[in-house]
Amino acid sequence: MKNSEIMVRALAEATGAPPAYVHQLTALVQATMPPGHKLDDDVPADEASRLLRLFRHNPEGIRRWLLAGYVKAMADGLPRTPTLTEASH
Repeated sequence: MKNSEIMVRALAEATGAPPAYVHQLTALVQATMPPGHKLDDDVPADEASRLLRLFRHNPEGIRRWLLAGYVKAMADGLPRTPTLTEASH
């Protein structure tokens, strides 16, 4: 399993969003990341299971992490990733 797949599962479970939607958003974000990011790295099955178990125990922490990242991006004036609706036009 890749890091991006772990992230999609964790985010979908923590937010209640459909995994396919989270996957699309993750792909949009990943396309803006500089080379060398770790999202494409493979994670051994036992480590992936361990990480998912950890994330399942802290969905509120994941939601706070998402919100904090959004607030920071807005404060920093970082380029905004297009929404799925905008990207499809």
